[in-house]
Amino acid sequence: MKVTIYNPPGFQSEILRDNTIKVLSELGVSAQVEIDSDEFSYARAGVMFTPAISIDGTLISNGWVPEAADVAQAVNGFRY
Repeated sequence: MKVTIYNPPGFQSEILRDNTIKVLSELGVSAQVEIDSDEFSYARAGVMFTPAISIDGTLISNGWVPEAADVAQAVNGFRY
């Protein structure tokens, strides 16, 4: 599983990455989590506003930080 966080580089991106890794760890899911701060990547992924998060190429947030429950539902395939 690949999780991509679309956000400009900086402290907020690191917090998002750490929180995402924590949620995935609590779910027992092994995933590659990366931060992408390239504006062309934003456009290719359909990101309108940052922060945005995608799981395996599917955006689960676009302009907001998802709650842990949102990430859990997306990982389990119940949403998006």
